[in-house]
Amino acid sequence: MITRADVLAAARGGVGAGPDVRPVHGVHARMAEKMTLSHKEIPTAKASVEVICAELLRLRDRFVSAAPEITPFALTLRLLVIALKHNVILNSTWVDSGEGPQVHVHRGVHLGFGAATERGLLVPVVTDAQDKNTRELASRVAELITGAREGTLTPAELRGSTFTVSNFGALGVDDGVPVINHPEAAILGLGAIKPRPVVVGGEVVARPTMTLTCVFDHRVVDGAQVAQFMCELRDLIESPETALLDL
Repeated sequence: MITRADVLAAARGGVGAGPDVRPVHGVHARMAEKMTLSHKEIPTAKASVEVICAELLRLRDRFVSAAPEITPFALTLRLLVIALKHNVILNSTWVDSGEGPQVHVHRGVHLGFGAATERGLLVPVVTDAQDKNTRELASRVAELITGAREGTLTPAELRGSTFTVSNFGALGVDDGVPVINHPEAAILGLGAIKPRPVVVGGEVVARPTMTLTCVFDHRVVDGAQVAQFMCELRDLIESPETALLDL
């Protein structure tokens, strides 16, 4: 039996109310399209390493009052560019051409990174990151983050990436598995830097660590190549000063 309370609840959107329909368009629609293509077309695998970040943070602290601000994220991106120049297959794209499948290895490192905004997830791109020193890279990253948040990025600043970084650690997440930014060959996820227990000299001690996760296109890159890349990047982050003499 339908009661007066049922009628009033239905009028308020209670019993029997339909879903809240939200059209998908703009940035959200474009992201959904690329994520769907990535899952449909790219056979992925992943590899992770844990990195001790004590020296990275110590280096950051030396430049805490610098302009532009030298953040752990900016330092990690600079070291990532170095690792990509030594492991160029990660900076590539699978192409199905009329002449058969090809791998296009990119000469420039055009570094995309995820930026959460009120409009949704944007991926600004640092073009030719390999030509920028640490301060220049930090400055450009800061400019792009500001532009993403203020909605002032140009279309050119949101396309053309050859390798993408997902910094879910900035949101407090320890680890995760990012989705490759189609049609790139790989993506790197950065977890949060936090004190965690590690074994040093047979003793369990607290050290600031971060988990790096690389998801890669297994048509382009094999496990040994990814292991070499990840271990080199880990070593650079754990001993960054020699690599970052441009500071």
